[in-house]
Amino acid sequence: RKCTAYGREVAGYISRNLSEIGITIVSGLAVGIDSYAHRAALEGKGGSIGVLGCGIDIIYPPENKYLYEEIPLNGSIITEFLPKTPPLKSNFPVRNRIISGLCRGVVVIEAGEKSGAIITCEMAL
Repeated sequence: RKCTAYGREVAGYISRNLSEIGITIVSGLAVGIDSYAHRAALEGKGGSIGVLGCGIDIIYPPENKYLYEEIPLNGSIITEFLPKTPPLKSNFPVRNRIISGLCRGVVVIEAGEKSGAIITCEMAL
């Protein structure tokens, strides 16, 4: 959620370039690196998949409403949670399992010691 200017730049650069060569970006639609990766994928005209940690009818976080609306135009918003499921803290490690399962590779730009990005990497191994 808290990323540096350098992290934003790197996330954008990598995601945009990957999307331009046809690689779909999969991330959690969270504030921070996730949202920069999704935005850059859309700018690169590639696909993006946002994996929610809540019901499909809940826009979370609300500041990513734009991405929630734009990603389905060239990708998908998905969740394994039932509609109306709130974004509980315990849902996000479960969501990260889905992210790692959909990907051929995982790129971590910046991550705290106990962050979701680290959980995603551990699940991908």
